[in-house]
Amino acid sequence: LRSDQPYAADDAFTDLGAISPSGSAQNTRLAVDTGGRIHCTFYRNIGEGQYEHRIYDPVGAWQLDSFVLGNTDGTNDYFGWISSDALGSVHCAYVVDANNSSPLWSFRYRRWGWFNGWTDEIVLFEATSDQFTNIASYKIFNIGCDETTGKVYAVYRDLSSAGELVLVEKTTSTPWILTQELQPPDLGEHKYVYPTIRGTLYPEFNRTTHGIDITYQWRELPGVPPYSLVYQDGSG
Repeated sequence: LRSDQPYAADDAFTDLGAISPSGSAQNTRLAVDTGGRIHCTFYRNIGEGQYEHRIYDPVGAWQLDSFVLGNTDGTNDYFGWISSDALGSVHCAYVVDANNSSPLWSFRYRRWGWFNGWTDEIVLFEATSDQFTNIASYKIFNIGCDETTGKVYAVYRDLSSAGELVLVEKTTSTPWILTQELQPPDLGEHKYVYPTIRGTLYPEFNRTTHGIDITYQWRELPGVPPYSLVYQDGSG
């Protein structure tokens, strides 16, 4: 939907059509690039279950085909996150084969640019079935970027280690580098879930350039509510 007036002043919206060309569009994420194009990533329940990308250009129309970010032969690439910078790039992290019976969850990253499209996949981190079974869902990661410089940040619960919540970063020319451990190792069930990194291309005051703000849920005891919603400054 697009508002008919700036800031939806008249509470009126125009339907711009379906995000997915067929099937569903679950777990949809949106980002706007510097050209005003709307980037949509979503889980599409066709084949084995795919995580895809499709662009809407307000000057033109929907991109005819969608692009498969993960794979087409695995077991459900359910979930991802997307962020855009002021240099014309869009960044996406997503999980491949996130079915509970999968032997390996692989969390991966790609960068999109107008002229070259999507880069090849880079592994963010991976966790084996033994490392995630009865400990966590796949909703343990998020991605953001410094909108001014294009540096990418990711926060995730590192099940490939001892379950700590970590912040990592990378530039175009560097691999992922551990920046800091946000929370200590803990293999308790569903600790450190749904992390979020504040940051948007517009308005400018909400960019991560002005500070990396992170929130996540934290359950103190397995199976025992309530959850706590935690805020943490990741800039230091």
